[in-house]
Amino acid sequence: MNDPNEIFFLAPNEHQRGVMEQYVRALGKEVNNSLPLSERIAQRFMITVQHFSLLQECLAKHPLASLEEEIYFFKKIKPFFTSRIELYTLQFKGMVFAPPDPVDAQDYWEQEAGRLAVFERQYPEFVAYIREGREDKDESWFTAAAAADVPVSWRTAYDVEDHFSSSHDPLLAALMALEQYHEFANKQLEVLKPV
Repeated sequence: MNDPNEIFFLAPNEHQRGVMEQYVRALGKEVNNSLPLSERIAQRFMITVQHFSLLQECLAKHPLASLEEEIYFFKKIKPFFTSRIELYTLQFKGMVFAPPDPVDAQDYWEQEAGRLAVFERQYPEFVAYIREGREDKDESWFTAAAAADVPVSWRTAYDVEDHFSSSHDPLLAALMALEQYHEFANKQLEVLKPV
């Protein structure tokens, strides 16, 4: 997943950089390894949602000033937050619904790890575009759009306001979350391997 320090240092908008800095500090304070993993995930989720809300308020007070800012916001900053919201949701559900039986758990986590491959098959052009670092469609894919212009199947509960979404930032967030969740599921599989 994108490095938060790299993203906020390169952000062209100082107000967004401030929210990103607060987020990184809040996550740093959150780490309490004595808590069960599911509780740490829930804490990270809440911190991310709170800071995503701050980001929305920031954008309402300080609108994006240029096309460059808009593309950077919808391709880097917003997906950074929304992918983590999605990731923590997937991780928490994964932990809650994992079967206690090791044999069933093995099948379960293999299926969970396979979510990324399903997404890659479903959106091959988009996945290639992102992984190749292309920018030729950024102006049409990563600039503000009316909520009605974002396909319904791509929308999330936090993408309901007009002009706080682009047509493709929900897809990017999903890809980023699934890449991290794939790693998480594989780690769960490692734990299940016999010694």
